[in-house]
Amino acid sequence: IINAYIRPVPILKNLRSKGFTTLGCMVRNCGPQILNCLLDPTCRKALQCLNKCSPVDQVCNYRCIASYESPYLEAFSLCVLQKHNCLQLDAKIPEKPYVVPMSKFQDSDLCHEIAEDLFVG
Repeated sequence: IINAYIRPVPILKNLRSKGFTTLGCMVRNCGPQILNCLLDPTCRKALQCLNKCSPVDQVCNYRCIASYESPYLEAFSLCVLQKHNCLQLDAKIPEKPYVVPMSKFQDSDLCHEIAEDLFVG
């Protein structure tokens, strides 16, 4: 009976690859990161695991990432998803609540390198 009330969310329908557009972006911008990931057994297992998950299943995606975490997976994800947005995701940044950006971290001025380390983890 619960399934009768489940409705697709239009904004979530495009979370998968968009075919050659996505592939072209990945190869053009992230070739070394893709190759390194595919040649590394742990990173390759992570991609295989993630491919089995629904894009909106955060638990499944988290399990794959946590189980097969590696520097190669981090580099692949950073390049494909964040630096070049190859999946063309366009989530809007919420306007509220407005939070003043940090200017210091651990008593040091917040520079680009520190901010990226905080963002990536």
